[in-house]
Amino acid sequence: MADITNIRITFQKEEQAAAAEEIARTMIKISYAIDEKDRPVWADEAARAETLTQAHLAFGEQTASYDPTVNCPYCSVQRVRQEGKELFIDRCGDLVRGFLITDKNGLFPQLCAACALRDPDSPFDAACQYEMTVSGYVYLTELHWDGRLFHARERYADDECEEGEWTDDSTGTYSLEPNGALKMLR
Repeated sequence: MADITNIRITFQKEEQAAAAEEIARTMIKISYAIDEKDRPVWADEAARAETLTQAHLAFGEQTASYDPTVNCPYCSVQRVRQEGKELFIDRCGDLVRGFLITDKNGLFPQLCAACALRDPDSPFDAACQYEMTVSGYVYLTELHWDGRLFHARERYADDECEEGEWTDDSTGTYSLEPNGALKMLR
């Protein structure tokens, strides 16, 4: 079965999107390094971090020489790009299958957490869409950082649907912990 997973984050300034591009590349490298058979020396410690955000903050600089495409030629690190005020990660199903917003190692929520921690007073909107191409099942997670809290909306469709025709819809509000963890408030 085939799937398509895409992430888009829209910022207020191009500089924020550029910084998010670097954060995303680093987080992807950390995620791959942790799963490597012959890990880089820093990967064992990164694996012990409480969150992917914490691993990024502690080991981000050490990822510079690590290239996950050597062993994984289709790694999504190649599909991270900034266009103006937006960050895109296309076809990133290699790292983003299913996740909970509170997942401490999930690329999408942790990327959003790291961006919020980097520039806490700057709101942004993020979306991660997963589509099962054979069945047409679609799962869309939207996060809005208001400078204080994350407001989430998750939508599901069992088969192909027109925009706005969702099978289920849920919302929640999350606080941001200093280590990057998201904690549900309601």
